[in-house]
Amino acid sequence: MRSICLQVSCPKCSATFYKKVEQYIQGDWEKQIQEKIKSKELFCVCCKGCGHLFYIAYDLVYVSIKKQYTLSLQVNVEANTKLYYNVSNIERFCEYFLILEDQLLPEIIEDIKIKLKKHNQQARITYKEYDQESQTLWFSFVDHDGEQWKAIDYEYYLFYQKRKKEST
Repeated sequence: MRSICLQVSCPKCSATFYKKVEQYIQGDWEKQIQEKIKSKELFCVCCKGCGHLFYIAYDLVYVSIKKQYTLSLQVNVEANTKLYYNVSNIERFCEYFLILEDQLLPEIIEDIKIKLKKHNQQARITYKEYDQESQTLWFSFVDHDGEQWKAIDYEYYLFYQKRKKEST
């Protein structure tokens, strides 16, 4: 577990005090914490000034290696953060980094990759870059023949983006 002290203000009397909270929990070894999560006690605070009970939300990561999942509570994401993606491996992380740095939406790129995969089921397709000058998206195809690159016109991306907006 990893703990921090969080400054808390009572919503009833405005008293300010510090509460020790857990930010990272390895749940397989923390049975008491599991019970505190189930009952919401982990998030419950008793005001040191007036005794009022209230809940606080804070950034928390809970990991269960035995059951193979990670659960994240993120409440302190800045208001101007519009996109949040959770990925499970290094390759995906690096690919999403490139996509987001090129100011593209990963879900649109994933739609395009699905369409491209229909032409080569065996290939591993990865987004590589957006060439603004030529308005071209570049993808890498890796299969038993090696690596090949494929260019997709940016208009194709815009078409998928528009179609996605219309379907939601």
